[in-house]
Amino acid sequence: MRFFKDGPVFPDELLAARDEGNVLFFCGAGVSRAQANLPDFIGLARNVLRELRALPESPAYKLAEAVGRQEQIAGVGGLLPADRVFGLLERDFPIRAIEAAVGAVLKPAEGVDIEAHRIMLDLSTGPDRKARLVTTNVDLLFEKAKPKLQVYTPADLRALNDIAAIEGIVHLHGMLDQSYAHSVGGDRVLSSGEFGQAYLADVWARDFIRTAFEKYTIVFVGYGAD
Repeated sequence: MRFFKDGPVFPDELLAARDEGNVLFFCGAGVSRAQANLPDFIGLARNVLRELRALPESPAYKLAEAVGRQEQIAGVGGLLPADRVFGLLERDFPIRAIEAAVGAVLKPAEGVDIEAHRIMLDLSTGPDRKARLVTTNVDLLFEKAKPKLQVYTPADLRALNDIAAIEGIVHLHGMLDQSYAHSVGGDRVLSSGEFGQAYLADVWARDFIRTAFEKYTIVFVGYGAD
């Protein structure tokens, strides 16, 4: 089905699954870029480098510059993963300093436009009038859009027995506190090491996604091909 003359075509199966409450939206940085103008992942890394005043000759700084210069390949994206920048930063700065820098970069201005977040939460609300949405963003703009929704952090997901019991916003890669000063809720997933821990070693993130794919139709919004 096409809702606008030149808009995308949505499969009827997807529309039916959404109306039945069987669609789970995974929302990435593109949702927070849309109107709120927060950075994408590599933009976050480069801004954090500036916030920390990392030396231009440091490996993290050089890698971020290389990521920014690399050619984008259609259908593939970049070849250098930005999460490695955060991995290298952990060699030179304390975790709390990195978290504070991330918060300083992502803290939204007063009156920030969160219409994209409202739209995604509306789309994520099933026939039972309960919203179920997963985000890998650590900002709190979904919470700002609908403050009364329940929030799940990695610590909550580790103890989760039934994914169907979720009602609210899942911060799969962790989240910042209300002051945007540091992470809360257990695991934070930004660096290459943290990705490996969450998906390959402890596997709690991998298990969550695998269960989600088994139960729901998954729609990714705001992600790049890489």
